[in-house]
Amino acid sequence: MELLRRGVTRAALICLTLLSYNFVATDPLVYLAIPHPHTHTQCNAMQCNAMQCNAMRAQQWTQHTTHSGGKMVPFAGYSLPVFYENLPKGNPGGIMAEHNHTRSSDCSSIFDVSHMGQIKWHGKDRVKFLESMVCSDLASLKPGEGLLSLITNEEGGIIDDTVINNSTDGDHIYMVVNGACKFGDMEHFQKYLDEFDGDCTMEYLEDTMSLLALQGKGAGAVLSELMGGADLSKMTFMTGHLSEVTIGGVEGCKLTRCGYTGEDGFEISIPSAHAPAMAEAILSKEGVNLAGLGARDSLRLEAGLCLYGNDIDGTTSPIEGALGWTLGKPGSRRRVEQGFTGASHFLTEEGKFKKVSRKRVGLSGMKAPAREHTEIFDER
Repeated sequence: MELLRRGVTRAALICLTLLSYNFVATDPLVYLAIPHPHTHTQCNAMQCNAMQCNAMRAQQWTQHTTHSGGKMVPFAGYSLPVFYENLPKGNPGGIMAEHNHTRSSDCSSIFDVSHMGQIKWHGKDRVKFLESMVCSDLASLKPGEGLLSLITNEEGGIIDDTVINNSTDGDHIYMVVNGACKFGDMEHFQKYLDEFDGDCTMEYLEDTMSLLALQGKGAGAVLSELMGGADLSKMTFMTGHLSEVTIGGVEGCKLTRCGYTGEDGFEISIPSAHAPAMAEAILSKEGVNLAGLGARDSLRLEAGLCLYGNDIDGTTSPIEGALGWTLGKPGSRRRVEQGFTGASHFLTEEGKFKKVSRKRVGLSGMKAPAREHTEIFDER
């Protein structure tokens, strides 16, 4: 349930389940690349191969970072930091501090989100195929433009939410999916690719690219400096340099002005061999600090953004999830033509939303946000 509030309280910060694990002191910016042993033994061959590669990447991180300490949790086969205890530059650690730092003027926070799945789509029929998998209008994306969309199943439920961008040179589609869902997403795609009569191929970037999110009001100034004074003011929300751009002397990066905190910010896809140096270069700038999973969750919660598996899942339709806007306005092409998996379960033939018996809503005004699965009553 979304609790849309400004001024975060302790209870709003993170689910209890995330806070129940033991503290492990380790290096910053390596966490998302460390396989978790209990999940590793249960994964399929694709997952195991990816985790072995990520273990190698974790060793690279360790060589290039200083000890900050973190409260670790297992997630999607990786060990992730809920928060950092010993932040660089003498700054206090903890979820509240990381959250407020991200919201502060002229400040920004760096999140390692390398566990997310990065996929490139090739072939002249890539848009046609992807529009059969997701609900949004990809054909209208200009070079460098992107959007949030939903991958739907045969029953009209949401398999995952995803950010999709048209490359700057228009020769491929770039997609980022959730780390916990990425292997299931790709298996779903492959099932339909095997039946697709067209020119489309899926390239999972796996261990070749890492992903950093720089979020906060100061993010633009930091990246501009790392790009030789580049003017980023014309790079609007959900647009970017998605072919190859040089950042901090590192070639072959992708840059998108987006994020999941409700703040201005960027996601930077970096060749993994150069990711530690890039992270250190960003952290060296004034006003930049580390942030972990807890602040990422509290920031998106405060901004009213969905968390897959918590607010939406495979049984939730886009309409029930209050995400019907991803299909476009009434009368728009995707709502009228449909053609994507499960559309008939929540759209009429005319493209109108079917009535639903439940819907995601936001609540505000409570002294302390309710914990997950808590029943809420009005005062009457």
